[in-house]
Amino acid sequence: MSETSQNRYALLIAADAYTDPALGALCAPQQDVTDLARVLEAPEIGGFTDVVPLVNPDVQAVRERISDFLRDKRRDDLLLLYFSGHGVIDRADGHFYLAFGETEQEDPSVAGLPADWITRQLDRRTLQRVVVILDCCYSGRFEGTKGADDLDLDAIFNTGYGRVVLTASRASERSWDGNVLSTPEGAPIPHSLFTHYLVEGLETGLGGASAEPFITVDALYEYAYRRVMETAKSELQTPTKFARQEGSPLVLARNPRPALAPAPLPGTLGRIFISYSPTDGVARAEALYDALAREGVPVWLDRRDVRPGLAPEGQVEAALQECRAVLLLLTPDAAAPGCDCEREWRQALRYKKPIVPLLAGGEPPFYLQNRRAFSPEGADWPAALRQYLDWLSGPEGQLQTLRDRRGDAERDLRTADPPEAARIRSEMELLDRQIRDLTTRLAHPEQAAQETDLRIRSGLERERQPLAPVGGKVARIINAPPYAPPAHFQDRDTELRLLARYLRDPACRLVTVVGRAGVGKTAMVLKLLKAAENGRLPVLQEGEDERFPVEGILYLSQVIGRPISWPNLHADLCRLLPGAGAEAATAVYRDPQAPLTAKVQALLAPFAERRVLVLLDNLEDLVDPATRELTDAELAEALTAFLRAPQHGVTLLATTRVAPRALTLVEPGRQHTLELDTGLASPHAEAVLRALDADGSVGLRDAPDALLGQAREATRGYPRALEALYAILSADRYTTLAEVLSRAEEALPENVVAALVGDAYSRLDPAAQQVLQALAVYNRPATPAAVDYLLRPYLPGVDSAPILQRLTVMHFARREGERYSLHPVDRAYAFSRIPPHTQPAFLSRAADYYREARKPRAAWKTLDDLAPQLAEFELRCAAGEYDAAADVLTDIDFDYLLLWGHVRLMARLHEQLQGKLRDRRLASISAGNLGNAYSDLGRIAEALDCYQQALAIDREIGDRRGEGVDLGNLGNAYRGLGRIAEAIAYHEQALTIAREIGDRRGEGADLGDLGNAYYSLGRSAEAIAYYEQALTIAREIGDRRNEGVWLSNLGIAYRDLWRIAEAIAYHEQALTIAREIGARRLEGNALGNLGIAYYSLGRIAEAIAYHEQALAIDREIGDRRGEGADLGALGLAYSDLGRIAEAIDCYEQALTIAREIGDRRGEGADLGNLGLAYSDLGRIAEAIDCYEQALAIAREIGDRRGEGNHLGNLGNAYYSLGRIAEAIAYYEQALAIAREIGDRRGEGNHLGNLGLAYSDLGRSAEALDFYEQVLAIAREIGDRRNEGAWLGNLGNAYSDLGCIAEAIAYYEQALTIAREIGDRRGEGHRLGNLGLAYSDLGRIAEALDFYQQALAIDREIGDRRGEGVRLGNLGLAYRGLGRIAEAIDCYEQALAIDREIGDRRGEGVDLGNLAEALLAQGDLAPALTRAQESVRIAGELAAPDLASYAGTTLALIHASAGDFAAALAAAETACAHACPLNAAAAHALRGSAAWRLGRVETAREAFRAACAAVEAVPDYTALYEQLDALGVARCGLALVEPEQRDAHLQAAREAFRAARALTAAPGIVADVQRRLALLDGGFEDLARG
Repeated sequence: MSETSQNRYALLIAADAYTDPALGALCAPQQDVTDLARVLEAPEIGGFTDVVPLVNPDVQAVRERISDFLRDKRRDDLLLLYFSGHGVIDRADGHFYLAFGETEQEDPSVAGLPADWITRQLDRRTLQRVVVILDCCYSGRFEGTKGADDLDLDAIFNTGYGRVVLTASRASERSWDGNVLSTPEGAPIPHSLFTHYLVEGLETGLGGASAEPFITVDALYEYAYRRVMETAKSELQTPTKFARQEGSPLVLARNPRPALAPAPLPGTLGRIFISYSPTDGVARAEALYDALAREGVPVWLDRRDVRPGLAPEGQVEAALQECRAVLLLLTPDAAAPGCDCEREWRQALRYKKPIVPLLAGGEPPFYLQNRRAFSPEGADWPAALRQYLDWLSGPEGQLQTLRDRRGDAERDLRTADPPEAARIRSEMELLDRQIRDLTTRLAHPEQAAQETDLRIRSGLERERQPLAPVGGKVARIINAPPYAPPAHFQDRDTELRLLARYLRDPACRLVTVVGRAGVGKTAMVLKLLKAAENGRLPVLQEGEDERFPVEGILYLSQVIGRPISWPNLHADLCRLLPGAGAEAATAVYRDPQAPLTAKVQALLAPFAERRVLVLLDNLEDLVDPATRELTDAELAEALTAFLRAPQHGVTLLATTRVAPRALTLVEPGRQHTLELDTGLASPHAEAVLRALDADGSVGLRDAPDALLGQAREATRGYPRALEALYAILSADRYTTLAEVLSRAEEALPENVVAALVGDAYSRLDPAAQQVLQALAVYNRPATPAAVDYLLRPYLPGVDSAPILQRLTVMHFARREGERYSLHPVDRAYAFSRIPPHTQPAFLSRAADYYREARKPRAAWKTLDDLAPQLAEFELRCAAGEYDAAADVLTDIDFDYLLLWGHVRLMARLHEQLQGKLRDRRLASISAGNLGNAYSDLGRIAEALDCYQQALAIDREIGDRRGEGVDLGNLGNAYRGLGRIAEAIAYHEQALTIAREIGDRRGEGADLGDLGNAYYSLGRSAEAIAYYEQALTIAREIGDRRNEGVWLSNLGIAYRDLWRIAEAIAYHEQALTIAREIGARRLEGNALGNLGIAYYSLGRIAEAIAYHEQALAIDREIGDRRGEGADLGALGLAYSDLGRIAEAIDCYEQALTIAREIGDRRGEGADLGNLGLAYSDLGRIAEAIDCYEQALAIAREIGDRRGEGNHLGNLGNAYYSLGRIAEAIAYYEQALAIAREIGDRRGEGNHLGNLGLAYSDLGRSAEALDFYEQVLAIAREIGDRRNEGAWLGNLGNAYSDLGCIAEAIAYYEQALTIAREIGDRRGEGHRLGNLGLAYSDLGRIAEALDFYQQALAIDREIGDRRGEGVRLGNLGLAYRGLGRIAEAIDCYEQALAIDREIGDRRGEGVDLGNLAEALLAQGDLAPALTRAQESVRIAGELAAPDLASYAGTTLALIHASAGDFAAALAAAETACAHACPLNAAAAHALRGSAAWRLGRVETAREAFRAACAAVEAVPDYTALYEQLDALGVARCGLALVEPEQRDAHLQAAREAFRAARALTAAPGIVADVQRRLALLDGGFEDLARG
């Protein structure tokens, strides 16, 4: 055998003597080694080249012997390493050791062998076939295999290679020593329990239950596992297997006792039919029945077996069809012509049954004289007859039956007419080939078996090759149908033309053809597709255009082709797209959060101008007959999305017996249904029959029209029934058309196809029936190699290819390329002929074929590459082998299906396993992986339920590692819900377990998860501590990928603490690792994180460069979520540069992606960012709309942190509108959430916002208290950046209160922090704040210096908005100094920038400032224009502070122009907007305008309001602007209250004196004089103080 031709070595180690009493002596290990060596050395079993036993060595000897054992071995050699003895866990670190003589239980590290030492030795070498077997306590702790991420598969594996570790127990279980237990049969067990059943399995050929010639490691493990569980029960000992294999499983030994399993032949599974004469054979027949029954022969006799209530004739006929031989009891009457026996034996000839004449006073009829007759003589005749019947069922007996049939044909040839003679000669040629082939196989069985094996191997190799699209004349064909439209296709012209019209309708998305089985639905649609393949369709009316260009045709079938499913439909349509289009659609498909509707739309978008036809054949297998609904929910949702999608060129055609009810109600205007209930009419049905019999061999071609008309009526014209009729005549030359028709007329219309198919099947020879049964078992198109593989254990030299070709000619099977398939009716009938109790064995064997047909792991790139595994999974489930199905699925689900985006498929497959797995460990894994799938689909509640199930199982079986994984999954799920406290509790439990069992990788993951949880709470310092521990472990165990992950997380946490230099260093390390190991996703993340870090420093250009690199990678690898994050980060960067339009474009792209992939949290974040951008533009209503949408999403998905953030944003929006009470309400809700979830950073932000709001309400003490709380939080959590920001805000608060000295102190502290942490943007802001503060103090020159420093930073870091603000500030300073031209230049530059970046608020401020400067220069007309524009923008933005300042400026200009009515109106508008620091100036202007209009009382009220506004400002005596406004107001009062003129003027002088003490800048004095001049009272000189 080829699998055992390589050298095979075994090192068997036994340790049973120990010096440490705590360990104790063992009785079994030496016996284990002795008996295992015996079976491995036996040539008929193991055939090992060298088996070395090693008994009670010390640990050093073991190290040396294992090293020698592994040294100098060839890659293809099979190596088996076995240990029986004690296993010990080091309580100090949880490591697992193999114990030898001097090993101490308390400290096994001294004289024990670390299990991971063995793993390292194996990893060091490129050995391709290694089996490790450990029979000791806790052996499940030794996994000894690497994960796919760590393994160089190309270097280590090839087809059929791998490493398998079998352990006697789980990680937490003991293993049973010898002489403790007994087998279920009661025999004592001298060995260790696990080893006992390994030896038993090898010696007995897996208990005699396997027909395979070889014993694989997998099969041996399954046998031993089952036997251990039967003996020890799961609570005592549970064997475990860890494996990484490629291709065929590792073969360990020959099978010394291959089972003679029942073949799927009617001749070997059916009963013996007794034919007798009712006249004189009843007693003899019953005696014969009893005699054979006593011999164990299954017999059928009508008097014993006909069931009442059913037609006896039908039961007799069925028994003849299903029997394996006919015993013809020849009494005198039975031998007479015309007896019932003659009808039965002639029918047996039609069914090709062996006939055994049993002489009982009569002679065999002439026609049967070539059969061996049997005489019931002697006492042992029943036993002899049984032996003969068994012989007939074997290959020699089958050969004899063929020879008998050959003799019948030769005899009939002598009297046949010419047409019949030609048919007989054809049958004789076939029989000669069959006899010759079977004779050769019997003469040379080994050679025949080798040739079969060679054909199977070649077929398996072809299975592993990729399928390429088939090119039609016009269209590309994806998944060519397993058969072409039949050449004998007739009629259906009207239906074809109607279908063609439906396909031409651009609005039509789905055409459903409904009809009973065999009515010709598929044949008709294939005829249509064949025309479409050539670019034309039939027309319904003359003048219609036949042309119908199609780019592709796709075929899916639930029965005889590639299965109908959403993943297959998506993958196959992508094959029709160019690379970029396929990549884009695949990127959306792979995102687990994307709703299926978005995936469908992304797939269909490239087909807007491409016409493609998709045939969903035999859809009825996915329709529940009771509810008439699709059973595949994912497919139903996808088809619904196809119908509802925007215009596209993909048209679906479905053939089905039952139309899915709900689907037909979706978009009824976009689909059509064609009922196909009737068969072919005359003369088309007759034409089909004649076309089938093209050579006239079965008599149909030349049959009379009337007889063919009867055939049409009997078959109802159903195409499959017509084909079955031909098949009957083709398979049975004894039967006439008239006889077949008489039988067909008895069938009901709905059963006629099945009846004729069954009749045709029954007339085939046993070999042909067996091949059809094999095809039925596969239930999908299969190659001859697959059929041979299935039949190989029963017919070692089988060659199904010529049989399949013959069946195709006879219209039993359909062929496309190398594959053969069955019509659904044929498949159902053939499978039903396999006895139910043997069906699982054949399904399991078919599954084995697909296991061997797997492609090498390195070739797994798409779902097509996993087709063998998916087929194997389905067949394992059908066979009831759910544990084996789970093994298949868990090898591909996480690293492949999940990664490729087939999350729903993964979930659906795991759902099939729930509640059906015997292996509790597999049940836990499946439940956990189903939870992962649900989590990725956003079905968190269901995910939590799965994780809890997995946790309960792992705790039940004591699987501590699995328990830790489950707890970690629960923690991540709760963190996703924002329930951080619960998440932390689960992660801490998981961490405890990982440390207890010494699982360093798990410990690192749990530490990292805890870091993530604390980071979510804003507790970055604690997060860093956890990340650093996780990083240490990753480096210790050489886990480079996770090393990069934890470095990235550390960088994020340090950035949160504004330790940006450290953050950048960590991200650069992560980037280096990602590039070294080729981890593109990790590389993209690192680049994005670097972009955020540089953004934090205000180095926007560098940030953008990094984000663009990250974006390119994420687009390249199809990471849609990453692409959205990159776009969002770019939007923030552009926003900071004041490039708001570009920012909005990025946010909108990110939002589109989030909606496409169903990322609801990302959608909310992108809406929030859009809101911020609109807010920056002053488009507050649009901002509020975005925030409200984001808030709704956060509440919908339970994202409490997001809910709080969006409430805060809404508060900011209402604050900017001056609706302070509403803003406070939102801030308070946000604050409550932050405190509830422990989000300290969020708590600080919301407290600060409340401070701003209360400050605007004039409640300064409360505002300052909020600010102090914020500052305390920032310092508590080590957030230096926010500490600086809130120091700045405190400065702003004190500045707003007029407490400039205190403000300056806070600004200086904030400036120091910004410089310490390298926050250039923060540094610029603080310098600008200091400039404003010094300006308020009238220290204009110092203010000018601060502004210029800030401007330099803004220009250095590319902060266009900051640059615009600083230019405006410089303009104010220059104007204060009286340098009007320079002020105007600064304002115009600021205005240009704000217009460039779309900053409407900034534009309004610049226009107001420019208007005042132009007024100072005497340019009234342009000043008026600018002021009016500023007022208009303030109104558009609903910005009260801007409206106040702009209105005041406009009033000043109107008054300066002498238009006091307009001035009064503008001033009143300005006063109506709350702005404490501008209120006095606005009221003073209102008073001046009213005075000049003669409205004295209005003037008096306005001037007094101005005075009150000044006095309301704390520390107003330090603010020159407030003092000047007070002076102007007092001068006004001197005019309206002449009786108090002197007092008012004295107060005015004092105010102006105090103001000039603060600043005597010429520009400021000139502005005050301009306002005084409006009073026309000659007060201008007072302004000088």
